[in-house]
Amino acid sequence: MTNSRPVLTVGFVWDNREDFLNDNNVSIIGYRVHFQKLTAGLFLFNHSCHGTLSFEANIFTDLYNGTIFHEHAIGSDDCPEYCLYEDILDPCHVKCECAFVREIIQILKGKTTPVMLCPMGGQKNDRPRNESI
Repeated sequence: MTNSRPVLTVGFVWDNREDFLNDNNVSIIGYRVHFQKLTAGLFLFNHSCHGTLSFEANIFTDLYNGTIFHEHAIGSDDCPEYCLYEDILDPCHVKCECAFVREIIQILKGKTTPVMLCPMGGQKNDRPRNESI
């Protein structure tokens, strides 16, 4: 997904990334780490009752402009190991190369609307569309 090309998936089209992130039917649900190349990890999104979408982290790295550390802390006493569990979206405050991805997750959580998937159709949004992000 880029800012200039339409995205076609689950029967919906978004003209750009901002349209995708501002869609009330989209909610970030996870991150699947790729330790060898963090930008190749996958952000996972649900789209109301129509499925799960995944996009490589590199599509969203420009949203973050903070510090990026060059060593990982996985396995250390300080590391909460959030990256090992794709459904844990909490921020990580350890000085680790993975921390910037956790910060992008927080940005994406602020841009997407929590959507409860409904097995029989329909959707329930936890935040009204007009509420500020």
